[in-house]
Amino acid sequence: MNDKQMNLKHWRNFILFSVVVGIIVGCFSVVSDHSPYFGEGPNVSALETVTSYLAIMVNSLPMWFIVAMIVGYLYGRNLKEGILFGAIYTILAITFYFIIGSVFEETAIQSTTKEMITVYVTWYGTSLVGGCIGGTLGFLY
Repeated sequence: MNDKQMNLKHWRNFILFSVVVGIIVGCFSVVSDHSPYFGEGPNVSALETVTSYLAIMVNSLPMWFIVAMIVGYLYGRNLKEGILFGAIYTILAITFYFIIGSVFEETAIQSTTKEMITVYVTWYGTSLVGGCIGGTLGFLY
């Protein structure tokens, strides 16, 4: 294979990984946000308990950071690519989280445009920084 084909294959593998893992992380994060109340005692099934535990674990910031590190480690061929791939993966995952979460939204309270922009800028900004740092550390590892 020539260099262009290898580069295309590398990007294709990265995009496939990012989409699949991003959807999984986004789904688990939404499930984590809608976990049952465990103060109910015996009314929560074992399956709900295990699913909620996994969802809460995947939705933690350390896990998002670790996956960004994995992306930088697996796909970063230099420091710039580690940063870029970590950032792209994290932005994709947070986008899937927002898209999947919007399906489950049942709020009667409507947010103003300014509030929504503030939320998106905050979430995407911090995700971008975390993805860049995670991708960097993953590449350096």
